[in-house]
Amino acid sequence: MIYRCFHGFLATILIVLLVGCNYQTAPTEFAPNGEIVKKAIALQFNQNSQRLSEQLNTTT
Repeated sequence: MIYRCFHGFLATILIVLLVGCNYQTAPTEFAPNGEIVKKAIALQFNQNSQRLSEQLNTTT
């Protein structure tokens, strides 16, 4: 019983190590440039602040 549990534990560790060693970075061909990311963050910030302002105005 203990041998079987230990064997399963070792197999799990081996699988985790093999998967971890196979890590690759994502391709950057289709990644947005910095300017697009800045615009997206600014748009999201503006939308969130507008929603928050509307919520605050309705509760007061």
